Amino acid sequence: MPPSRPRKRTDELWRHSCFEVFLMGDDGPAYREFNLSPSGAWAAYGFEDYRSGCVPLNMADSGSRCTATPDTLTLKAVIPATALPSGTQLQVGLSAVIEDKQGALSYWALAHPSTKPDFHCFTAFLLNLDRATREIRT
Repeated sequence: MPPSRPRKRTDELWRHSCFEVFLMGDDGPAYREFNLSPSGAWAAYGFEDYRSGCVPLNMADSGSRCTATPDTLTLKAVIPATALPSGTQLQVGLSAVIEDKQGALSYWALAHPSTKPDFHCFTAFLLNLDRATREIRT
């Protein structure tokens, strides 16, 4: 677990332990990226297309909270509806960067479409979220 940090927007969270949520509306290719660190730091970005047109999103603190036991790590966060991309159906990609005690990074995702981890790859957005019902489908 990284040490606690100020609960504020912080860039480059992927250089340490970080959970990432990617959301694309049914009118893509524009999408959003939300980075949530177990330390309490967070970041949010909007992209026009695959890894292009990146702008920081002006968003309130996600309120993320992380708890750990010897066997689990749980992160809960709230992403305001105003920060979500448009559309009634959202494609969701979930991923994590985990830093071990020696500083080595491992990359986790629902899928790795190529030999190198690429969390931005649209084929890794494997979950579907219906905004109206808030139901997730695979």
